[in-house]
Formats: sequence, C-alpha cells, structure tokens
Amino acid sequence: TTTVRVRTTMQSRSGVMIIRVALVAVCCCCCWSGVGARECVGRFTLYTAADVNTVAACTSIEGDLEILTGATLPQLQTVLGDLTIYAYDLTTMMVVDLPVLSSVEGNFNMYLSYNFTQARLPKLAFVGAEVRLDFNEMDNATVNIDISALEVVGSELSVEGADEGWSASSSYVLTLQSLVKVETITLEYLGDVALPALTTVSLLYFYRCGDITLSALTTAGSLDFEIVGSLSLPMLESVDTIEVYEASGAQLDFPSLVDIYADAFLGGFSVVNTNATTLNLPKLQYADSLYIEGNTNLVAFNAPALQFVMTEKTQNYGHSAGSSTSYISSAFDEARADLMIYGNLVLSSVNLGSLQSVYGHLQVDSTLLPDLNCVHSLRHVYELEISANSMLKSLAGLETLLNVYEDMYINDNPVLSDISALNPQLEVVHNAYFMRDSQLCCSAITKFNEENTVQGMVYYENCNQSC
Repeated sequence: TTTVRVRTTMQSRSGVMIIRVALVAVCCCCCWSGVGARECVGRFTLYTAADVNTVAACTSIEGDLEILTGATLPQLQTVLGDLTIYAYDLTTMMVVDLPVLSSVEGNFNMYLSYNFTQARLPKLAFVGAEVRLDFNEMDNATVNIDISALEVVGSELSVEGADEGWSASSSYVLTLQSLVKVETITLEYLGDVALPALTTVSLLYFYRCGDITLSALTTAGSLDFEIVGSLSLPMLESVDTIEVYEASGAQLDFPSLVDIYADAFLGGFSVVNTNATTLNLPKLQYADSLYIEGNTNLVAFNAPALQFVMTEKTQNYGHSAGSSTSYISSAFDEARADLMIYGNLVLSSVNLGSLQSVYGHLQVDSTLLPDLNCVHSLRHVYELEISANSMLKSLAGLETLLNVYEDMYINDNPVLSDISALNPQLEVVHNAYFMRDSQLCCSAITKFNEENTVQGMVYYENCNQSC
C-alpha cells in the first residue's frame, strides 16, 4: 500500500485541503486549481481500471506514464516525461484513447501484441525525444494506430511491423501528413509509407515496405531503401548516400537531385537488384560514387548533366590537363570514387554525355551497349574496365580520353573489333589488358602499343590473328 498525497487548490474559505488516499502500485501527486484543471506529478503505472481512474482528470503529468491496460484519458494534454503503452494483459482486448494529448517531452514507446485493438492519439504533435512503435507480434492487417498529427520528433522515429508473413499489400499503412522535423527514421515491415511534409532528415532506413512517398524531401544524409515498392522523391536536391536494393517500381526517377557528396568515405549512389526499367538523374552534376548493378530489367540509365565522380577529398585536386600525373594519382589513392555499371544484362541506352572525370574505377560490364558514345566527354579516369559487353563492337566515344592513372582492361567483349577511337595521346600509367576479345585484331593492339604511352605493359590473349 502506497500513501498518495493529492493537493487540491479550490476557491473556498477552507483554503488548501490535504487528502490522503491508499492505492496499489501507483504513486502520484495531483495539483489542480479551478474546475477540471489538474497537474499530476509522479510516475504513473496503470494496470487496472482503478489505476486509470486516478489520472482520468489529469490535464498534464509531470513524470512518466505507463499504460498497461485499456485506458481513456479524455483530458490529458501533456506528458512531461516518457509515455509507454504496452500490451501487458494478454487475456483482454486493449483500447487506448488519448484524444487531446498534444505533447510528450520525453520518449514515446508503444509495444503491442495480438490483443491490442486500437490506439488513438489524434492530436499528438510533439515528442521531445524518441518515438518507437513495435507491433511485431501483431497481425499487420489489424493494426489501428492514429498518430496522424505528429509534427516534431526530437531524435528517432522507429516503426516495426510484423515480420511473419509480411507483404506490402496487407501491412500497416503509415501516413504522417504533418511530420516536418526528425533526426533519423527506421521503418520496417510496413505497407505504403507517406511522409509528404518532411523536408530534411539525417538518416532514413526502410526495410520491407510498400510504396514510399517523400514528396517534400529536399536534403538528406543517408537514405537506404531495401526491399520496397516504388519511390517518389521529386524534390530531393542533395544527399550524402542513397542505397536502393530490390525496389519493385518500374521507374527510378530523381528529377531534382544535383549532387551526392558525403563527408566521409561512405557516400555514393547505389541501385542494386531492382525491377526498374529506367533510371533517371537528369540534373545530377557531382556524385561520390555510383553503383548500378544487377538490375535485370534496366534498359536505360540517364545522367546527362553528370560531370565528375569524386569525393570531397579529391574535388580540390586538379582535373585539368595541367595537373601532374603523380599529383592526381596520389589523390585517387587517398579517396577513390567509382562509377560501376555492372550486370545490367538488357541495358542498351546510357547517357553520361557531360562526364569528364571519374576519380576511381569506371566499369562498364555486361550490357548491350554497341559503343561508348555515352561517355563521349570523358578525359580522366583512375582505372578503366570495359568487359563482357555482348554487343560492343567499337570503343567509339573514348576519343577525348587522355589519362588512365592505373590499369586499363578491355576484356571479354566477343564482337569488339574496333579500338581506333583510343586517342594517340592517351597515357596509361600502369598496364593495359586486351584479353579474350576474339574479334579484335592482334595487329590493332600492337598499333595501340606503338602509338600510345603505356608506362607498364600491354597484355593480350585470344585476339584475332588473321587480320
């Protein structure tokens, strides 16, 4: 038995009244003035209906509130500590209704189970610290949670749905129309997700979700989409990192994205194993690495404004003809930035027409490209690899290439017969390899060795000796 002190301020001749009552497992101090205005102080744990009645008239709680049973608190507006809702009693169905609660100064945690029916917090706008909603033990289709007014989260927003039997079409749809401020977001095992008012975020991670709508997002740190539906980011302009893995949408469009730069070595843009048929980056000018790999339906990749693939560490190193080879090579060794187009087996259209420099590994591998006119402005690259392109007949498009600061690989292109586009002024700092290009005349490789500066060796095998 806990003695509870409740102080009541009333407009009467009796002045201040001190009342002592006895409760089980609840400790509180409630203060109110006038009619219906109560400020309750302490830590409140609600196990039973009797416990709920002790705080039913509170308008604010200065402390933590734990709700472990069905509860309706019609006057509660503010919790100055943490709010926790937990499905404790699995023998009864549970409904929690906080119709006027607008702010939680601490953490807001909700751990739900299969006996949970509904949580209504329709006016909750502010959470000072972390929001964590975990209904992994529920049937996703039965989740009924209203936090639609949420505007500000002080640190992290984390929502985890049920992983067993997950499918995007039958899982909880999360829409936060008013959310404008949050540091990090982690969303897992959900249906469609819409955050239409969010403009900036430090870290955002989606795993097994439906269609994603981020219609106002303009700047971000890290964006990670893994096993999701379609993506809509029409306003995104600048980001450190984007990773898209196994997205099912037919198009990947980033119409406003201008640069992808990270402060460390973790930046870049990755699109891997998606169902996309087109990837469009029409305004992208600078990128800290791009990896376009294993997208079996990808037909077209367009980044016509992309000029440089580089990290922040290398952007101040010269990319003009006046920069010394050793100077630029040391920059590449310090912070590489790669452009990898690999394993996109039906890719037949690429537009990288403004690309001048890749301060790392440029790989074009396993495509249907007939030539390399897609990179017709390329001048400098750290390492070049053109391999296993079944339709590649010519290296046309490499006429402007002046420097390869490491090795150059032209390998396993079965119908390649013309390498005359390689500029006689091209300098390869290490070695050049022409391996298993069965239609390429050995004499053409010999001519390249005589006309170009290769500081290392020129290696070739299985070329065409009959021409």
